[in-house]
Amino acid sequence: MRITDCLPWRNRLLLGIFLVLFAFAGRLMAQQEFDADTLTLEIAGYDKDKVFWAALYGDDFNIIDTIRGSENKFEYLIPAGTLSGVYRLLFDEGEKQLDVVYHKEDIHVYTHYEAILNNLVIIKSEATRKYHRFMRARGYVNYKQRTLNDFLSRYPESDPFYGEARHEYQELSEELNDSVDAVIADDRFMERLLVNEKVPVPAKLLPDKEYDEFMKANFFAGKDYGDPLILRSQLYPEQLLTYLGYYRNPDFSKEQQEAAFATAVDTIIKYTRENPEVFDFTINYLIEGFKRFGFDELVNHIAGRTASEINCINEDRRKVMKEKLMRIQSTAIGETAPALVMEDLKGKEVSLHDIESEKLLLVFWASWCPHCMEMLPKLKKYAKEHPEMKVVAVSLDTDKTQWEKTASNYDWIHLSSLKGWETKAVDDYFVYGTPSFFLLDSNKTILHKGGTLREVIDFMDNE
Repeated sequence: MRITDCLPWRNRLLLGIFLVLFAFAGRLMAQQEFDADTLTLEIAGYDKDKVFWAALYGDDFNIIDTIRGSENKFEYLIPAGTLSGVYRLLFDEGEKQLDVVYHKEDIHVYTHYEAILNNLVIIKSEATRKYHRFMRARGYVNYKQRTLNDFLSRYPESDPFYGEARHEYQELSEELNDSVDAVIADDRFMERLLVNEKVPVPAKLLPDKEYDEFMKANFFAGKDYGDPLILRSQLYPEQLLTYLGYYRNPDFSKEQQEAAFATAVDTIIKYTRENPEVFDFTINYLIEGFKRFGFDELVNHIAGRTASEINCINEDRRKVMKEKLMRIQSTAIGETAPALVMEDLKGKEVSLHDIESEKLLLVFWASWCPHCMEMLPKLKKYAKEHPEMKVVAVSLDTDKTQWEKTASNYDWIHLSSLKGWETKAVDDYFVYGTPSFFLLDSNKTILHKGGTLREVIDFMDNE
């Protein structure tokens, strides 16, 4: 007797329907697998058996799979639901790379490891072919424009040839725009990916300074930042850097440069707030970038401009972003320093706000940081000359022995949780690198902050 004979007739009917549906689903899955898009990579001269498959997101990438192969050939079934965009193939643990574009089609490329781009043959994938066609054209134009810029910076403007070189520079911009038009013609996907790569071209020849002002005023004309597809390549952050470059002036002081960049940032915010995902990426990119270069006042400016209107892609992300902006604002000059409670070298819990001093210099450092180790003796000398200032040194070490060994050379208040970058104060004070300095008054109000001891000394000496 079969097992199904023991079931009531109604259950047998349901089981029969289920088996039919299961068989159909199996055929459908097999068909989907058969129809799935495939990446085929042939790379001569490559002696490894794996390649990493990574998704680009702005200026970063995320490795999502490992592709195995042999005899210089790798095949990969692209997972169903893979988003369209630029993907990166990483060779030899990331020593070299190749970008391809996925958009619902097979990808088949051939190249040689010694000169990947020079030997690249795109056998299948129209999107990849068009993308590399554009990238080659852009690279050629950018190279010639950089060369002309270098020449023009040294050549007398009064000479007639100067005007000819300026004219050539602007014609190259038109050449780039023609390349974009050729690539995106009758291709909606490539248009979405590359349309923002077109650059404004003035109607007449302009000298350097006027050209920069023209670009500031017209850079965003015709661009569309409402499509999150632009984040799935490295092109968007490159556009932001290009625009910020028109505001850079090597003759500016730090304060003047921050003020100039603030104007640029306000314009960027104006044009990129349409799509929540694009806006979220933009604000993070600007904050992280300017923080890395020590432009703390500019970071505070961005936080102040966006804290009330941040509108991220989901509630969890919105909460994280708002908390980040609040931390930035809480460590602005003029604000009361966040609470900081941590153990000292003897294991005793110390609260920053209980330390009494006319001036207090809070410094984040680590024994593994070469800049810190170079800075510490200089700070020791300066602190000895300024007894009105106490030093509270917060170590981001994880090795207690190394922390204690280094700290024993300096007669300061030493604190650490031995959690490295996971230290709570790192988040509370939005510390991006070591060393980082916060100068406080007797009320624990932040008077100054920065990434170098020289900045602290200059502020103290000019106060």
